[in-house]
Amino acid sequence: MLKFAALLCALACAAIPARLRAQPALARADPAGIENFLVMEVCLDASGAVLMGVTPLDPACARRRKLTPGDARLPYRMRQFQGVESRGIDGVETVLGSTGDAQKMNVPQMRRDREGRERLVIVSPVDRGVEEDCGAAFAAAAKACEDGSCKAVCRPGAPYAYGVFDYVEPNDSRARFSPALNPHRVAALDGRRRPAEGYDLIATSADYAFIAGTMDGHGGAFWIGPRCDRADADNPERFSDGWILAPARAPPRGGSGATLARLAAVGSPLVVGSSRACPARFSRSYATWSRQDVRYAGGAKLDTIVSSHYSDADAAGTGPGEARQIERFYLTKELGLARWEAWKREDAPPRAGGPSPKAASIALMRSGRCNVAFPGAALDAEGAYAAESGGHVFYATACGDYTNLKPEPEGGPLLPAGLPGLDEFYGPPASAGRE
Repeated sequence: MLKFAALLCALACAAIPARLRAQPALARADPAGIENFLVMEVCLDASGAVLMGVTPLDPACARRRKLTPGDARLPYRMRQFQGVESRGIDGVETVLGSTGDAQKMNVPQMRRDREGRERLVIVSPVDRGVEEDCGAAFAAAAKACEDGSCKAVCRPGAPYAYGVFDYVEPNDSRARFSPALNPHRVAALDGRRRPAEGYDLIATSADYAFIAGTMDGHGGAFWIGPRCDRADADNPERFSDGWILAPARAPPRGGSGATLARLAAVGSPLVVGSSRACPARFSRSYATWSRQDVRYAGGAKLDTIVSSHYSDADAAGTGPGEARQIERFYLTKELGLARWEAWKREDAPPRAGGPSPKAASIALMRSGRCNVAFPGAALDAEGAYAAESGGHVFYATACGDYTNLKPEPEGGPLLPAGLPGLDEFYGPPASAGRE
């Protein structure tokens, strides 16, 4: 979501409906409310206590509730599936190692702004983790390179684990650490909890669940919505309903919908000189959503709201027009945001020296990280993950599927270290967590 080589993905926070302003409200959330598809669930024993080490996909999870801001330990981790990244470097096909340890969570937080107002913020960080070895998938790929047709580069240990900020010099057998990564996050590695690669913030208004900003090693960006002129400069309300995911009332099974979205990107609140004024003009995009069962990379079939954000909209605001890029978000009741995909139209120009959309999609599917999940999509004859839209073929070029769940029998910390901007912009925690 965010931070993956092709698109700037963003999620953020704004005002929350009154029904969500108190901690117990999330646990008793309206079954039809979109908040049920934004936050992870935890499993309960007969007395109502949280079961550590049990996941919502476990048959032993007979009773469950949403994680709440008062919870202090996480019973399981969401992780990507192990795959092998491959990249052309200096004309040589180079196997870069395992991609399987990226972790994600969708955690509610109560924050208190400068005016004393409490807001529910759903923090969705990605942590690349630390790989002590490159794993069996990499070992098999490395063996295939023995004939000299390619080379393999293992990237064990920190700080190489921050995948999207890594790069490999041509003809160099060592992975190097990009200086563009936030140095404060590097310093946080000194024996303490490792920092997140980046994080998203998700929220709801009275009308929609929406994406409004993201933080990463470069500082991040936020998305101002059309309600900007109704909010003061320091009020997150101005980020409402810009990058729209789905309506505040979840669609019924089999239901779908669409809307024109108006938004404008602004710099991170951490960047000196970032504008807090309403923009002179808004960009137009087209948002669609549907609710159906989706089969994920590990085989789980989950009730899912699939949200598609097209990079353009037609003049009437009733379709995606000439959009060449799509970002797709998969929202589930069990896990919240469980998967993200970036798609490019067949004729979208590649980055300088980069692969075509179809070639990138073939490489993605060969990596083994993701399956074909989007309803109506399929692998084409050459192994690209493809779907048609508006008379064009689109290819999935990036993907993160986090339904590979790792139980934490003792419970893990709810949030990694290194989340710059959360306190500065959304205020301090409204109440302390409990062990």
